[in-house]
Amino acid sequence: MRSPELRSGTGKKYSRYVRKVAVSISAVPSASDRLKGNILIDSVRLEIKSLYAGTKLRGWWLILGPLILSLLYIFIYSVVLEIRAPDVSRTQYVAILIASLTTFLALSQSMGLGVTSLTSNKNLIQNTRYPIELIPLRLGLIASVTPLVGLSLSLFIVAWSHGFALSMLLLPVVWASVVFMSVSLVGVFGILAIYWRDLQAIVLYLILIGMVSSPIVYTLNMVPSNLKFLIFLNPLSYFIFGSQYVVVGGATAGVGLIFGLFAVSGFSALFVIFILRRFKSRIANDI
Repeated sequence: MRSPELRSGTGKKYSRYVRKVAVSISAVPSASDRLKGNILIDSVRLEIKSLYAGTKLRGWWLILGPLILSLLYIFIYSVVLEIRAPDVSRTQYVAILIASLTTFLALSQSMGLGVTSLTSNKNLIQNTRYPIELIPLRLGLIASVTPLVGLSLSLFIVAWSHGFALSMLLLPVVWASVVFMSVSLVGVFGILAIYWRDLQAIVLYLILIGMVSSPIVYTLNMVPSNLKFLIFLNPLSYFIFGSQYVVVGGATAGVGLIFGLFAVSGFSALFVIFILRRFKSRIANDI
């Protein structure tokens, strides 16, 4: 729940800004792409302020939060339980843990933000010419900060301890795939939540199921053969496989999977944006 300070401060400032630029978009069609870019940048900045309104560290929690959670996971699974993944060193396992967890956090956060992304912006969608596609874009970008930090840290750990590997060059492709899928999840869950309100209550359980069935604290080689199909049924697993491959390489994923994820997630993001733009009027009426 957002604070009164946000609703009276940042929220009003954001609404005034959006309405002003929305009028400019309708008045100057040739400049709409540039203005949409300006709106996206400013809306991301204001959304971060709103998410962490009243905190001392503000937007730094986007980085510190996942890092603290990663340290907790490392302590529990690597130090206390002393879990070791086959074919990788202890340092590589720590890097895998960070990369996998932060990738999952981005996708799960997109699901959580998505269920209220459109309904919470009802007045904005109904009363202005605000480009509706910027809603999933801004939330997807914010969620994707987490894996960028996690993957970068993981690569640094592995490169420092084991040297540079060619698979590390695929970091931008993997991160872009996570961005595209985050945008898609925000849009899809936002649309579904309009017509199926119970989704707001169910999404937490979907995230928990996804967390258990995602290879975060374990690799695919640690899963019994007769249960591996459960991992493959989870679509989030493939993005985690991609993150693990960038960090340590291996046979779990490959270049084909990486670029496949990029193509599929990119297409899904474009399709969601098309649906939002094409049916904006209907969505505005049904919210």
